[in-house]
Amino acid sequence: SYEDTKKSEKALDEGGPTREFFSQVFRQMGDLTVMVGVTDKYREKYGLSVGDSVRFRSEVENKLGLIVKKIVNGNDGGPPETYQILCRDGEDVMYATQENIELRQKPIKLFESTDEGFIPVKNEMIIDNIDRFQQFDNSSEKKKKK
Repeated sequence: SYEDTKKSEKALDEGGPTREFFSQVFRQMGDLTVMVGVTDKYREKYGLSVGDSVRFRSEVENKLGLIVKKIVNGNDGGPPETYQILCRDGEDVMYATQENIELRQKPIKLFESTDEGFIPVKNEMIIDNIDRFQQFDNSSEKKKKK
């Protein structure tokens, strides 16, 4: 019967934790990314942006983290552009200037936001983005010459 079918399709937790899990996943889909390494030439040509994976000098040691905010200061002789960085351990938030930061990876979004929800990014767009981040790679230039 219909009622028996509904019971057999219902999760054992009756939708509680499972529903909450999927709710959180769908709420964060727009933030899902794949990190792609960048070349030295790319680092030289392009600047830093929110979401970039970086290595930076702290007071004690080199650390890894993600840029979460860019703080633009005035040109009145004040401090230079500063970036707020969430350390890889997820606990510390630190600040560093551009000259103390080395870009390691750029994020590529996996979903686009629309009025109707999220749609997956097409493979071609992901490949184009990877090519853009690695277009200055010396090895890819050698391949093109062959």
